[in-house]
Amino acid sequence: MDVNNKSEYVIFWSNWDLYRQSFSDVISLENVQYVDRPLINLGGFYRRLYDFIHYEHKGLGKKLLHKIAKSIFKEDYWMSFYFGKRRKKKDEYVFIFSRAWLLFNYDFFSWLKRNYPNAQYVLFLCDLFNTVTNSEEQLNLDTIKQDFNLILSFDQNDCQRYGFTYHPLVFSPYRGIIEDMPMYDIYFLGQPKNRFKEIISCLERFWEYGLKTDICLVGVKPEEQVYKDKIQYSDRFLPYEENLQRTLHAKCELEIMQKGGTGYTQRMCEVIALDKKIVTNNPLIHEAPFYNSNYIFQIRGAEDITEELCERIKSEVVVDYHYKDKLSPIELLNFINARL
Repeated sequence: MDVNNKSEYVIFWSNWDLYRQSFSDVISLENVQYVDRPLINLGGFYRRLYDFIHYEHKGLGKKLLHKIAKSIFKEDYWMSFYFGKRRKKKDEYVFIFSRAWLLFNYDFFSWLKRNYPNAQYVLFLCDLFNTVTNSEEQLNLDTIKQDFNLILSFDQNDCQRYGFTYHPLVFSPYRGIIEDMPMYDIYFLGQPKNRFKEIISCLERFWEYGLKTDICLVGVKPEEQVYKDKIQYSDRFLPYEENLQRTLHAKCELEIMQKGGTGYTQRMCEVIALDKKIVTNNPLIHEAPFYNSNYIFQIRGAEDITEELCERIKSEVVVDYHYKDKLSPIELLNFINARL
């Protein structure tokens, strides 16, 4: 582990347990702060004061106090509570942002730029740049190129198209308890988005050849739900711990890429970290540094799912991609440090 101890890395990400698991290797490091929600360092008194200032009040007395407090504690005052100060020099900070943080509060980012002008700023895009089509939720390409010292993307095509720097998604090894659950041959959890027909076609082939499947599709309209005796439908994602347990109790995961995607997805990170096989239609997966045809079964579509392939899925083999260290968030920080 070569993480630069002279720098203070502040990762503005998410409190979703998926990402807390992904970054768990670095969250406990002394010079890393993982900020998973706004105003993370507000104590009880300041939390009550903040709520009093920012929410409406009835009654003349409360309205007057609210007005006075708001004039004293201006918005700029609260910005420093977004992360902890550890007496580092302002030019020793490295701030790492997800896109969601910028969409949530670009004002905070602007405040950081004013108050930490010599710090380093990194944006890590973990979804396709053009995924969000609503202009109000899209980042301006010229603006972020001007604001950030380094822009990373998990997708090679986006890197070529927009001039970003490629880096795969991160994932830390799972160190929890493996529960006692039934084993399956194939597991898939996800929103079908623009790939519902492709997913169903693949599942029909797996069932034709006798594979045991554990499938959960999220956000499918009731009138479009098929094979309800074999597919679990849900309005929301499972808790990530449950997703991990179901992954651990399957021999192989199914990956059907979003149209236009070529990056190595979160699902791919999971199978590498958890020593699982995967069936994927990623057209570039054979070029991956971790590619192994014994564990990664590349298909173009359901027509490539044969009886022979299904037998390979069911077979008992020791899976090891020899790539877990490359997916560690520790490697991400070293990668960033080498390029700033």
